[in-house]
Amino acid sequence: MTDFNFNDICPYDMHYVIYSFLDFNDKQKIKYSNKIFYELWKKDLKAIKIIKKYLKKYSYFDMEKIFLNDISNKISNKIIELDNKNYKNNLYKLYILQYPKKYLIDYPELLTKKSTYGDKRNKCEIWINNNLNNDIKKRTRLNIYNFFVENNITINEIFVTGW
Repeated sequence: MTDFNFNDICPYDMHYVIYSFLDFNDKQKIKYSNKIFYELWKKDLKAIKIIKKYLKKYSYFDMEKIFLNDISNKISNKIIELDNKNYKNNLYKLYILQYPKKYLIDYPELLTKKSTYGDKRNKCEIWINNNLNNDIKKRTRLNIYNFFVENNITINEIFVTGW
């Protein structure tokens, strides 16, 4: 007597049709029932990871709401203590994406004059002179983002400068 094998009776196409009708939670439960379901589940998982990576890198998910909640929880003695790298990167992205371009392109000069002092101000001014285009109309959002990153602009400096 031979062993019964579901894969011999049910072709790959039928597996795919059955699998496509299942919720993700059900797919997790059925993935170990046979090799074909497991391979389909691995493909789904790979696609999910790619989408998550893309969204993490290129979107800001309601950053205004996130920042308002976090800032209201972290303010003490009128000093904002948000120097976490993730907050900084997300704030940079928020400014680059949401700030009106006509004001964003001269934001480095405004920030340098308004909220930096001493050596940091000198460093920022030198960076602006060497790396940013003197013609303000030719600057891009990427130039401004590079200004934030390369000069290690803090969240406090951004908040002191204002929107």
